[in-house]
Amino acid sequence: LLRRLSAFIGGWTLEAAETVCADESIESLEVLDLLAHLVDKSLVGMDEFAVEPRYRMLETIRQYAREKLLDSNERDQLRDQHLHFFMQFAEYIEPILETAERLEWVARLEVEHDNLRAALEWACERHLETARWLAGLLERFWFFGDHLDEARTWYARVLNAGEQISVTKGLALALFSSGCVSLNLERLDEAQVLLESSVALWQQLGE
Repeated sequence: LLRRLSAFIGGWTLEAAETVCADESIESLEVLDLLAHLVDKSLVGMDEFAVEPRYRMLETIRQYAREKLLDSNERDQLRDQHLHFFMQFAEYIEPILETAERLEWVARLEVEHDNLRAALEWACERHLETARWLAGLLERFWFFGDHLDEARTWYARVLNAGEQISVTKGLALALFSSGCVSLNLERLDEAQVLLESSVALWQQLGE
C-alpha cells in the first residue's frame, strides 16, 4: 500500500486510497486498517481537522515509495486508476461550481490541485481525448480559483498536441473552456475563434 500511495501528490482521502490502491491483492475494505498501521509507524501522517480526514507522506518517504512502485511494474496501472478517480471527481464537482455550494467545492478542488495536475499530466501522455475532457471540466475551478494563466497553459498543451481531425466531445469541450479562459483574460479575438470552433463541433456531434 505504501508504494501505491506514492501515486498521490499533496495527500489523499480514504475514499481515494480505497479506489485507487485496491485490487485483487489489497481489498478496499483492508485499506483503512493498513493506513492505520502506516500512521502508527509514522510513514503516513493524518490531518484529522480537515473537512474529511486526509493523509499525506513526507516527500522523502514518497520518493522512496515511488522508487518501489517503479520497481514493482505497477506504476502504469496505478496512474491509470489515479486518473480515473480524479476524472470522476471533476465530473461530479463541475456542475456544483455553478451553485451556492461553489466556495466549499472550490476549496476542496484546491486541496486536490496537485493530484489534478498529476492526472492531467498522465492523461496528456496516455490519451489526448481524456486530457482534453478533464481540462475542459476544470475551467470553472481554474476561473473561480484564480488560476487562469495555468489554465491557458494546459489548454495550449491539449489543443496543440496531436491531430484534431476527429470530432470528439473532449476537443469540443476543451475549445469551449479555452475560449472562456481567453474571454476572461480579455483576449477577445482569440476567444471568438475558440468559441465558434467549439459551437461548430458540438453541432457536428448533434448536441
